[in-house]
Parts: sequence; C-alpha cells; structure tokens
Amino acid sequence: MKIAGSRIFLILLILGVLIFILDSKEKINFLVTPISKVFIPFQIATLKVKNDLYQFAQVITNAQNLRRGVSVLEEENATLLAENALLKTTEEENSVLRAQLGIKELANKKLIIAKVIGFTARYQKVFSD
Repeated sequence: MKIAGSRIFLILLILGVLIFILDSKEKINFLVTPISKVFIPFQIATLKVKNDLYQFAQVITNAQNLRRGVSVLEEENATLLAENALLKTTEEENSVLRAQLGIKELANKKLIIAKVIGFTARYQKVFSD
C-alpha cells in the first residue's frame, strides 16, 4: 500500500512540474482558455456567496449593536424619569415650604448663593461661597 501511495505521489509531482514548465513556456494556453470558461461561473458564484455571507454577518452584528444601544437608552430613560420624579417631588415640597414661610415671590429679594458642604458637631450649617 505504501508503494502505491508513493507512486501516486511521484506521478502527481512529475505532472505538477511538467504543467508548471509548460505554463511558463506558454505551451498550454490552448487548454487554459476552455478550462477558464468552464470555471469562471463557479468563481463568480463563489465570490457572490462569500459577499452575501459577509453582508449577512454584518446585518446580524448591526442588529445586535442596535439592541445593545436600545437597552442602554432604556436604562438612561428610566434614570431620567426617576430624576424627573424626584425633581417634581422636591419642587412640590419647596412650594409647600414657601407657603408655610409666607414667601410669595423670590424675584424681589437679593439672594446669596451658597453650597452646603457639611455640618459641624453642633448641627450648624457650614457654607462655602
């Protein structure tokens, strides 16, 4: 069995070298033209299938990226809705406190803007300008 396999290998090697030599001397052009006419449709079909598969993979990838983007936007929307609800609650509380203090309008008063940065041990507010 090994002898038959080595003979086939030797024959194929000699045939390959012979075809290479004939092709380099342009002696087998009469065979190349009909063979290429037969195989060109297969080459075109293979190329088209490859391109179609690549485009399909891109569509799938883009769809996955869009789904991820939608989930990120949904999370951001939920966060913003929660912040909006908190701001509405704070605004309502502010209105109630203004009514209790008897403050009707702040536009006529001169306000000092300060940021609370903490409290001392005696519960006094510490402000920074």
